[in-house]
Amino acid sequence: MKKFLELFILLLILGASPQRVIKDFHLLGFDKNGNRNYELWAQRAEIFEKKVKMHKITANLYGEKTVFIKAEKAFLDEDAQNLKLEKNVNITSEDKLLLTQSLDWDIKENKAKTSSEVEIKEPEFTIKATGLEADLNNKKTILKNKVSLSFKKRVFTSVSCQGPMEIDYKNNIAILYNKVKVDDTEGQIFSDKMEVYFDPESKKIKKIRALGNVKIVRTDSVTYAKEAEFDVNSKKLTLKGNPRLLIISER
Repeated sequence: MKKFLELFILLLILGASPQRVIKDFHLLGFDKNGNRNYELWAQRAEIFEKKVKMHKITANLYGEKTVFIKAEKAFLDEDAQNLKLEKNVNITSEDKLLLTQSLDWDIKENKAKTSSEVEIKEPEFTIKATGLEADLNNKKTILKNKVSLSFKKRVFTSVSCQGPMEIDYKNNIAILYNKVKVDDTEGQIFSDKMEVYFDPESKKIKKIRALGNVKIVRTDSVTYAKEAEFDVNSKKLTLKGNPRLLIISER
């Protein structure tokens, strides 16, 4: 925000009008230790009192890994230290891509949120949901409602839940809540909760656990249990907690 304050003070000294248009706008942000933590470019910026409206923006967030941002429009509130991105928001981090139509980024806390529909493309799967909250410092993301996953490689056909879904990138785990449903060519799995574990090195899914009121429906049987664990590599399914098998026959 240091660069923005310098620009704002300069405009006041020069006796500029309340609004000023700048082409090829460039802004640098620094943390409390004086380290550069973000950089932003815009084709055009309209300067208001402590507010900036930008068009065709790109931005880099600097940290352990650089995050790249693109959007058609952005609004910067200097007092609240908030950047609102709008229209065709595109955020890339390593091998992840987030697409949405609006996103609020709290610069000071380095947190982001939206109530819009979002799409997250990961190497192993794609997630769609409505609403998101992300803590960029702690590498945690919460997808709020109507969550669905589709897999690029054969694990299951799709997984859905009412939400939320929590992704902890530090600990390589994702947790889905409320009416979890797995659809597959071999049947369906229903549960209250599901945990998805990733390999720390390859980031591929290695294990899936369904928890609470587990129901596995196949063409000729229905299985009930408190817990079901599926090992992706060995294709082994383990049932725990009073498992029961109901055979369905034509007779």
